[in-house]
Amino acid sequence: DRKWFETFWAPSMRQLGFSCVYTSKAGATSSEGLAAFVRTGALEMVEMREVSLAIGPSGAPAAAAPLLDSHAGTREGVRRLPTVAQLLLLREAAPGGSGGDGSSGSGERRHALVANTHLYFSNPAMHVRLLQTAALLEEMDSWAEHLPAATPRIVAGDLNADASDAAIKLLTTGRVEAGDPDWLHGALNWAPSLELEE
Repeated sequence: DRKWFETFWAPSMRQLGFSCVYTSKAGATSSEGLAAFVRTGALEMVEMREVSLAIGPSGAPAAAAPLLDSHAGTREGVRRLPTVAQLLLLREAAPGGSGGDGSSGSGERRHALVANTHLYFSNPAMHVRLLQTAALLEEMDSWAEHLPAATPRIVAGDLNADASDAAIKLLTTGRVEAGDPDWLHGALNWAPSLELEE
């Protein structure tokens, strides 16, 4: 919540040597959102991008477009979600900081691309979390095209998923089969997929 971030978390974490960023949910009237904290003695936040994971017609992951085209309820449901992510480009701190010598040994400071998110919470919406994960990875891939090839990518946050969920399979294996049960489970159990009010 933005109020807690501004009045407690950000001041407290800054005193402990962290830089702090906050992102509100997309289009939300509530104060909910995401926060990220980076230890400044070890890492510099070079850039932060805010990404909406409300998947509209032009923002759908390429592999998911046929699914969304054939499921109007799911397509409309994910378009309205306020889920967001933060993409953080981090760099090793300059030499002399408390994070060691700050270099990879070659004199160049290494970078990492980190995604922070809180995926949609509704238990039956496993397919929605998979779509949001795919959209997040596409955003990371797009940015990574402009970074050195060896730049590591890290996904963090509350994914509202466990090891059996398709979102985790996508993160750990890079693919999810068209017949994955999460597609059917979500389509048959998430109210917006059935074109019902949630």
